[in-house]
Amino acid sequence: SSLVVHECENSFKKRVPDSPFITSTLQQAASKNLKMRPKATMDVAQKLFDKGLITYHRTDACNFDPAGVEDIKSWARKAGLPVCSENRVWKTKPSAQEGHEAIRPIHVENIEAGDTPEEKALYRLIWLRAVASQLEDAIYAVRNVILRGDNGDGESYFVAKGATLTSPGWLSLRGSSEDADSNCVPDMPVESSIDVHKSKISDLITKPPSRYTEADLIKKLESLGIGRPSPYASIMENISGRSYIAED
Repeated sequence: SSLVVHECENSFKKRVPDSPFITSTLQQAASKNLKMRPKATMDVAQKLFDKGLITYHRTDACNFDPAGVEDIKSWARKAGLPVCSENRVWKTKPSAQEGHEAIRPIHVENIEAGDTPEEKALYRLIWLRAVASQLEDAIYAVRNVILRGDNGDGESYFVAKGATLTSPGWLSLRGSSEDADSNCVPDMPVESSIDVHKSKISDLITKPPSRYTEADLIKKLESLGIGRPSPYASIMENISGRSYIAED
């Protein structure tokens, strides 16, 4: 059997870095990446702040002070990283008080800092997010191919998508990233014929929503406008301590 190339479209796609950490997103990222509970995250962040390693960690402002932006960009240029030409401005919630800037390392030239493994891990998470936020977008070459076939009862269409990382931008901080995979979809002329040697039909079963993690709960509370940056950790502790939720 064979299929015919109905469309073959090539385009480019940008991937923007995440906004700098605020209290809630720091707790979410530490939960997902470091398996740290929100209270532990805040305790460790407090120690980093007390040691003069990071800016104040209780904040709802998504942007750095101008001096902080220039400090990061200046270091990144010297390090040969692709610095974003314009000044990024991240959207902050209308209810945000913005009493303090977003969380960043005080001395960006200190790639590693902290005394304990937990301090070092959280500092590194903050450092990566802060520096990445001031680098260029990652650029992908994207290819979408629509294949047309005759199933006997009419025409059927199949979609193949692939992407190649052409300019790593902020992803260069990751080194050899899994995002650098080459495009598995070849460039094919429209109306050309493709022989199908093997095919498989998959039955897709709708899965129920996954259970909430502490990171998911914080994200949901934030989206509903419940609470302020500081109390999220204590809210999680109360929910767990009073057995309102239980782990599997």
